[in-house]
Amino acid sequence: MALGLGSIAGGQAPVYAIEPHEPFIGVLGGTFGAEDRAHFYRSMLFSGCYKAVRLINLSSEIVAPGWQRPVSLLWIDGDHSYAAVRRDLTCWEPHLLPQALVAFHDSLDATLGPAQLIQELLDAGTYARFQQVGLTTVLQKR
Repeated sequence: MALGLGSIAGGQAPVYAIEPHEPFIGVLGGTFGAEDRAHFYRSMLFSGCYKAVRLINLSSEIVAPGWQRPVSLLWIDGDHSYAAVRRDLTCWEPHLLPQALVAFHDSLDATLGPAQLIQELLDAGTYARFQQVGLTTVLQKR
């Protein structure tokens, strides 16, 4: 919703939400599924973000291979296992513009995938730390 409101207030850029809403249990024990899709729809209607946000109800590995648009901001906040976070970045990396920003939510817990991948990317020098906001770490592609 925050990205949608920012888009509406700013340049009107489309925001694509790649979210399959398939049932799964997260690494922290949360359960997710179709009910989350209902919450998503309600939030889009309540906030007016339906004007900017487009839900693509499929996973990254299905959507990304056929994607035709450049990506300047990638927000990763799904399954927090290392494998899932790595998979999401790997899927979208070919579409990232030079100096694109990649935001990882729930990035402060060193035992979770976002923090592990962030450290790996910083150590490799392929990304630089751009900003830390609350639980979200933003890296910039080099």
